Amino acid sequence: MTCRVLLFAACAGLLLSLPARADTVYRWVDAQGHVHYSQTPPASSMAKAKAVDITPPTPDQTSAAQTRDMEQAVNDRQQAQQALAEKAQQVADKQAQQQKACEAARQRVQTYEQAHRVAHKDKDGNLVYSSGDDLVKLRQQAQEQADKICAGGESNRH
Repeated sequence: MTCRVLLFAACAGLLLSLPARADTVYRWVDAQGHVHYSQTPPASSMAKAKAVDITPPTPDQTSAAQTRDMEQAVNDRQQAQQALAEKAQQVADKQAQQQKACEAARQRVQTYEQAHRVAHKDKDGNLVYSSGDDLVKLRQQAQEQADKICAGGESNRH
């Protein structure tokens, strides 16, 4: 429907922008009494051709304004649809990032749950192993972080 309106508006604009052109039109009556109109006079000299003045009317200013208004409305609608599509894409991208962060946090929790000890480097670059109570604390922290990250994604979805 929008394409038809746009096509109509474009055609109307094109027709309104064309210069008015008046060609000579000849009118004559043949021997049988039939009236003819043509851009060329009759070949036989028996029929007398008379030039008819045909000047097209000037473009209606109201129609031109309506065409411009219609074109503007179509343009405004297309811009609004494009803005909505961009907003929807941004929301979808944000949800995808949130889902990815949630999955990474859950993977970290699973890794801590399966580990018997965890190693990390201290400030001097030395490898330090955590086990026992420290490992329990790391598991709890990872679970809390995963819950927080994943809950943030669910609240954005509703």
